[in-house]
Amino acid sequence: PSPAQAPELTHSRGDCVAIFLCVTEVILIFRKMQRFFSAGALLLRHRLHTCAAPLQAATTGAAGARVEPPRLRPFVAVYLVLERNGQVLLSQRRGSGFRDGQYSMVAGHVHEGETLQEAMARETAEEAGLQLAPESLEIVHCMHRRSSDRIYFDFFLRPGSKSTSKTSRSDRDLAGQTAAADWKVEDIRNCEPDKCSDLRFFDRARLPSVTVDYVERALQNIAAGRPFDQFGDVN
Repeated sequence: PSPAQAPELTHSRGDCVAIFLCVTEVILIFRKMQRFFSAGALLLRHRLHTCAAPLQAATTGAAGARVEPPRLRPFVAVYLVLERNGQVLLSQRRGSGFRDGQYSMVAGHVHEGETLQEAMARETAEEAGLQLAPESLEIVHCMHRRSSDRIYFDFFLRPGSKSTSKTSRSDRDLAGQTAAADWKVEDIRNCEPDKCSDLRFFDRARLPSVTVDYVERALQNIAAGRPFDQFGDVN
């Protein structure tokens, strides 16, 4: 090359060397990053395996058998099936935030230490003012049901034709309890107007259109002689 071209060629060669060095450095950095991420992936896999081991051990027995899931803790409720001349007593819910405006039955939860019959007699007295001897109440239907985030076992009880109590009629009357055969329509009253806007008898063949769906289903089951049913997704 001529003397005038020599500096230009020198600059070009210098640029090529600089670019080569930059590319080499980038490749080295890339390889280092590859090794870093590979090591990180191995560490993460180890961590996940370590964390999963106690969970697997919690659900697996010593011999590898799967441990049973937690036992079901359902709520238990009772419903009064009070009938006369093809009619059934219904209560229109009010002010509870649950199914307000719909018709259900005289009902409530079973308290600790109560039998189903004792709970039903208590709820009947509290809501309808009717005194029934617990021993006069018989279970006519049971329903396994899901309500929102709760699982229920609903028991529907009906006064029998006569009390099975060993006590005499006068003893029951003195205790303020009336045998099933002795209850009277005029004794029924709405004792909780803040929770019930209507309490009266309806034709079983013509229930209100706003009857609670599982209550209507239970009445159909009772009429058909079906002692048990499931309602909703109970799994």
